[in-house]
Amino acid sequence: VNLAGYYTDPVFGPLKASFCTQLRLSGTNVNFGENVVVDSVILHLKYHSIYGNHKENNKMTFEVFELGDAIYIDSSYYSFSPINSGRKLGSKTFLPNSKDSIIVGGKKIGAQLRIPLSKNFGKQIVEASTMGYLSSNITFEKFFRGLSVVPTADNPKGSLISFDVLSASSGLSIYYHNDKDTLNYKFNISTACARYNNFDHFSFSGSNPDFLAQINGDTSLGQQKLYLQPLGGTEVVLK
Repeated sequence: VNLAGYYTDPVFGPLKASFCTQLRLSGTNVNFGENVVVDSVILHLKYHSIYGNHKENNKMTFEVFELGDAIYIDSSYYSFSPINSGRKLGSKTFLPNSKDSIIVGGKKIGAQLRIPLSKNFGKQIVEASTMGYLSSNITFEKFFRGLSVVPTADNPKGSLISFDVLSASSGLSIYYHNDKDTLNYKFNISTACARYNNFDHFSFSGSNPDFLAQINGDTSLGQQKLYLQPLGGTEVVLK
């Protein structure tokens, strides 16, 4: 799974989770046909779980960007590795819901977040196919480095959402029509994709005073209460 979201923990303070990933072709030598018109471009991410305040009807906003730097499957990335986001491709304000099914193309499918992206971005992909950039995954990666999903930090009562990005229900789809038919093409997120999460704890601003004193070096406070937070947060050292 990959995580995205923003919320403020009463003890540890604010936490922002973002992620980036490459995309893979679902078929090589992609040909969209003649006189292609892009109807929509959708990033769809299958829900895995939600942690936080979604049951309080607290909406969130996610923004999607094109990666400014290439990422590589054989490189090491960490929870503090920065994500260089380039041009903005789209955004969506939504209420997280991992239970309700939705209707797509007349079929009922499991719960997923669907973020509309720029049609101009879709047109660029179609144009890239005519220049041979969609002939293989190697050439496609040279054309498009990948994308990032970044939450806005405007709702302290938001949530952290984990997405099953390797699911067949996740990916990026271009819906289009040409001279002959109405079709769609899907880009996948697979184990062959480089991807990683970035977790920002904002230097634990606004966190519990006792906790702050401990992480600032007052080890005498660790006799009764210890603080442990995942997602690149805090660890406990026993002596």
